[in-house]
Amino acid sequence: MSSGLTAKVEVKDFEKIAIQINGLGGKMREALLDEVESSAQKLRNRIVLSLKHTVTDPTRKYKRGGLWHYASKPGHPPAVDSSNMISSIRTDSEVSKGVAKIRVGSWLNTTKGDRYPAYLESGTRGSLGISSRRSGGHSLGGAVEARPWLEPALNKHWPRIKKRLSAIIGQEIRGATRSVR
Repeated sequence: MSSGLTAKVEVKDFEKIAIQINGLGGKMREALLDEVESSAQKLRNRIVLSLKHTVTDPTRKYKRGGLWHYASKPGHPPAVDSSNMISSIRTDSEVSKGVAKIRVGSWLNTTKGDRYPAYLESGTRGSLGISSRRSGGHSLGGAVEARPWLEPALNKHWPRIKKRLSAIIGQEIRGATRSVR
């Protein structure tokens, strides 16, 4: 290396530290998976609360099935009507080939045409031509402005998830290297 301004960093007992950290494998994996699953459940709960407490638009009132329904304002989560969507929001996790996959979303049966959670999330363009029978009893025959419910909750919750996962990793590494001097 040429002369100049340099800094030297030495890690004493590097091999011991590496062995300790490698020993965390199963313990850290379980701690991280527990946290990811917990975070997914918290995200699900946040979504459900956002649906239950959305801002409705008093000018968008109509009768559906003999009951009055107040639509939510565009850009806000959809207003609850039958609670089918709320009861369909679930979490699912799987670990495969070293990748933990956690899913949070609506598990409505899309093969039966119950796609309205996706339509509400991103809105529709023009006429969908979907009868109320094919959309789970919800008439989505025209253009629907977006009433996002998944992405806003994820965007709000994601920084907390990352912070908690980083804290777990740091805590496990500190614990593993505490006895190394």
